[in-house]
Amino acid sequence: MVRSGLAMLVVVGVGSIASAEPTKAEALAVVDAWAAAQNAGDAAAYNALYAPKFVGIKRTSTGGSARFSRAQWQTDRKKMFKIKQEVAAENPTVSIKNDKATVQVTQRYRSGAYADHGDKLLVLVADKTGALQIVREELLYSAEGWDDGSGNDFDVKEMVSPITVTVREAAQDPKHVGDCGSVSYTLVLSDAKKKKEELDIGGGFVAIDTAVVTFTPDMSNDENQQFGGWCAGGGDYYKVIKNGDALVVRYKGVDEDSDPEHPAPPPAWETRLTVVLPAGARVK
Repeated sequence: MVRSGLAMLVVVGVGSIASAEPTKAEALAVVDAWAAAQNAGDAAAYNALYAPKFVGIKRTSTGGSARFSRAQWQTDRKKMFKIKQEVAAENPTVSIKNDKATVQVTQRYRSGAYADHGDKLLVLVADKTGALQIVREELLYSAEGWDDGSGNDFDVKEMVSPITVTVREAAQDPKHVGDCGSVSYTLVLSDAKKKKEELDIGGGFVAIDTAVVTFTPDMSNDENQQFGGWCAGGGDYYKVIKNGDALVVRYKGVDEDSDPEHPAPPPAWETRLTVVLPAGARVK
């Protein structure tokens, strides 16, 4: 059986012609064919696995997400098949109920210098001939790097939903309160059973009003700079994004442009940390 990258969930259904309930072996065979087609660079075999009414949800390690129809999905994947790619689907779990089989795996993806890993969901149903086709594929989260932990991802899957998310800003030197100074930022997660995780997400040089302040980041608008600030000709900004079953912490450093005639390119957001949440977890 081929095993490839991002964690993935597959649901297999039986059509009107097929009366028997799908088996674990049949469900895993679809996963194998899906991974094998990508590793072989066989776009035709890959596309044949997808149903006409397919819906795909794509997420990236930068916190982005997009929804695709079958045609849009194939257009997006077409460029991926132009270069060598490696896909692995690991640690599958299968449950069968009401003529559907649900398979969850860890997916890992690598192409050129790029690699990521995460959890994926696939839903399959039988067509009129009884052949299983994918009607839904969803990447539940994505973190950089082929291996777990290689892209600054942290697993909190043992925490219990709902999870409260706060950020603590602490001045490195309390004497700088009321002036510019260095601060550190800590992401604090507390679950329904009062378990707590504290994760260092970086620092900045900002105007300090209070030595230590704790606040709740606004994840409802991920286009805005959520926290951080500007001081002494530069700025350090962060935001926390809820993206599928993960929290993504992003950072952007901004410097004052000293040469208006030759302005520097606008700064880009970079991923500092991906926090993998329990499946379906609610955050507040």
